[in-house]
Amino acid sequence: MWIPAVRTSKSGYLQRRLINALSELEAQYDGTVRDTSDTIVQFEYGEDGTSPVRVSSSEDFDIDVDSIVDRVVEAEFESAAEKSAFLDRQEPPTNLSEYGEPRGYEEVESDD
Repeated sequence: MWIPAVRTSKSGYLQRRLINALSELEAQYDGTVRDTSDTIVQFEYGEDGTSPVRVSSSEDFDIDVDSIVDRVVEAEFESAAEKSAFLDRQEPPTNLSEYGEPRGYEEVESDD
């Protein structure tokens, strides 16, 4: 499938419009995202409840990836059959390195 490139002038214009549209939104201390009229736009920041500030800080903060995946999968599939078909699907390797065996590396001597 061929996807046409987006011209810089068009993408810049779209970026400016998006920034202007989102400039009225802010994350609140209760974890919600609200606009300037205090209307809730999103109940949980980032839709997964993972705060980038807490994750990137020096504090120990473990992300429960399994819980996030479970919530996304439950929301995405309506029936157990669809969910099972998706989760049980086996994809063939897509990279030649996935076929190869791990190789040892030779030690290189320095000229110094």
